[in-house]
Amino acid sequence: MNSRSGRSQNIRHDYMKIYGLTAALCVVVALAVTVTALQLGGFSGGKPDVSDPFSGNSSPSFQTGSPQSSETGDTPSSDLPPAAIDYIECGQAELEAVNPLLIVDAAHPFDPKNAKDLVTIKTTEPPADGEKPAVYTWSNQLNAAALTALQRLQKEMITNFGEESRLFVNISYTSLLTDDQGGLNIGLAAAKCSDRNCTEPGHSDHATGYALDMRYNDGKYLSDVSKNEQTAFLQSHCASYGFVQSWILKGNVVAPGKVQNDSWHFRYVGVPHALYMTVNSLTFDAYMEALRATNFNKRLTVVSPDNSMSYEIYFIAADASGATRVPVPAGSNYTISGNGVDGFIVTVSIPG
Repeated sequence: MNSRSGRSQNIRHDYMKIYGLTAALCVVVALAVTVTALQLGGFSGGKPDVSDPFSGNSSPSFQTGSPQSSETGDTPSSDLPPAAIDYIECGQAELEAVNPLLIVDAAHPFDPKNAKDLVTIKTTEPPADGEKPAVYTWSNQLNAAALTALQRLQKEMITNFGEESRLFVNISYTSLLTDDQGGLNIGLAAAKCSDRNCTEPGHSDHATGYALDMRYNDGKYLSDVSKNEQTAFLQSHCASYGFVQSWILKGNVVAPGKVQNDSWHFRYVGVPHALYMTVNSLTFDAYMEALRATNFNKRLTVVSPDNSMSYEIYFIAADASGATRVPVPAGSNYTISGNGVDGFIVTVSIPG
């Protein structure tokens, strides 16, 4: 081998080493770029980091945003992204605050002094000249929302049946603050008369301002056979205005297999709850038990008679610490009602 040939081989060997080092360096750089891209989520096929939806920490106000439909079964649809969740911090005061779904009985009394938004029935709707008020009463008081719903129900009855369907409110708000209002005793005696099994005004749902006893203005009771047509209409339409009758409200067993029926006693619970209870023939107690079996991902559903609104309803147990984080669908229209005992009822309203 001559010297020129030897030098050529050495040069080729040096180039081979350079090529090898360069290739190795390229591999290292490519790996580094790949790792960086993955960390930044730059690859379209990469899976984003989805955190636990129940770890959120936002607290929107009540009745926020536009409603969103969400799953009501045990598991969400695989075709939909996880539902966005907000949280509302609810304490003992919210649990016990008066509302249409508050549990009131001998085991769970309610102080009538804590009733809210009470209005005197006979003065809330001044009649025009020559016009009679929609609902007659002896100066009784009722929660404002319940009274508005009752007046709308009464007007529909009068439209269909005329004056003979005009109602008279015997008893509504039962107060410990006074023994007599306008000549009518609405204290202890009224509570006994109205609910039969109650011995204290605070044991009756009249104490909340959402309950009332009614008859017809001509003195006839709802059970009078001459009023069968009007009463049937009242019973079949009251849920659309948020009312339930006593036999649906309370399952007071007076004999095996029988339920006490105070046909004159109604309670305002709100439209979605009245509809669900009536459609499913549930007493108030049975409805509370049905709610306790629900949660954020497993809800009761009900649709308004005109299909203009649907509702999703679920229950969140109260935290023993006294502070409960109640999950709600982000951007939805909702209300939260404490049942006064062991949890919160969330009602989500969805138009259409």
